Amino acid sequence: MKLTTISENVDRLVLAIAEAYQNSVGSGKPEAILRQQVQPVLGEALLKLGVRSIARNEATLAVPPTSEASMLDAPLTAIGRADAIYNRFVVEFEPPNSLRPSVAHSATRHAVEQVQQYLQGVAQESHMKLERLAGCAFDGQ
Repeated sequence: MKLTTISENVDRLVLAIAEAYQNSVGSGKPEAILRQQVQPVLGEALLKLGVRSIARNEATLAVPPTSEASMLDAPLTAIGRADAIYNRFVVEFEPPNSLRPSVAHSATRHAVEQVQQYLQGVAQESHMKLERLAGCAFDGQ
């Protein structure tokens, strides 16, 4: 029996998501359509990997203010809404092709700040250490 590595599982997951993304591009489809195309594929791929795959969509969380999103001990004094939470993994969907490799890009910086906020909210809500959580901003690329 061949053991698969985490890297191999992630590669399979990324390929499945990329295929779903390709089905949503081309007609200027907004973020919501990207979500509709990707989430079922993501859920199915996670299920195949043995990961709980039911998403909490539009989850309302107590979060730090945007200006303090990168501070690990910032007080949670604002309310945010995470696009999807899969167990301990936060996904923030962004409009297709809107993110860039650098956080100097304003849309990318905003998306990273949102993910940081939501991770802190999930940590507080679930009583888990922040290090036990993960998240990403996703624009299909």
